[in-house]
Amino acid sequence: MNNETQTLLKELIEAVNSPDWWAIGITIVNALIMAWLAWRQYQLQKQQNKLQEQQIRQQEYEIYRELYKLVKNANHEIDDYLENIADSFGGVSFQRADGGFIKTKLAYISQLYEDLSHRFTDYEIKFSRDFFDYRGYSAIFGSMLYTLRLIDEMVDKGQVEYDSNGYDIVSVEGSMEKGYACYIAEHIKDARSRSIIGTNLLHFIKRKEMLRTNGNDILEKIRERCKVE
Repeated sequence: MNNETQTLLKELIEAVNSPDWWAIGITIVNALIMAWLAWRQYQLQKQQNKLQEQQIRQQEYEIYRELYKLVKNANHEIDDYLENIADSFGGVSFQRADGGFIKTKLAYISQLYEDLSHRFTDYEIKFSRDFFDYRGYSAIFGSMLYTLRLIDEMVDKGQVEYDSNGYDIVSVEGSMEKGYACYIAEHIKDARSRSIIGTNLLHFIKRKEMLRTNGNDILEKIRERCKVE
């Protein structure tokens, strides 16, 4: 090995052993560690954000699911309300008013009303009236419950007449629903109660018309919104 080579090798060894090179090396290592930690934190934050988004979507879905179930059951009860009461004045034993049918129906609609009231604030904050007319549903439930309680009271007092051979409903002013309302009222023996029940049933029909005025299908809206979100 010639002198020049020996001199170069010595200089390299001295440079490697120099404190400055160790400082540079430590700085590079620290920089790499910090870069890795930053990347890892970024990945963890992305996972956390994704998890939070999933939780929010799940919460949203649960609200829509509960509303969908409530509205579906409510619509069923609203649509069959008059016919169910009229049927309870007929000759089918398991559906007769004096066989507990009215009490059972009263308990079920009371539960629907309670479910709506329990989530009323959530629905009022989250949904516009155009999307879900929660006040309209609340009002019609109140009307249904009030009338059912009156009818139940008349049943307990024996103030209801029954048709053992079935019944025929005649439309009133071109409305079969008004025909049902008149049929029900006519089978209440007590004159004052007959008037109150008949009037309340007509109010129910108006509330139902108002609830359905816009023609929008809330259930379809919920299905579409859940698809999007």
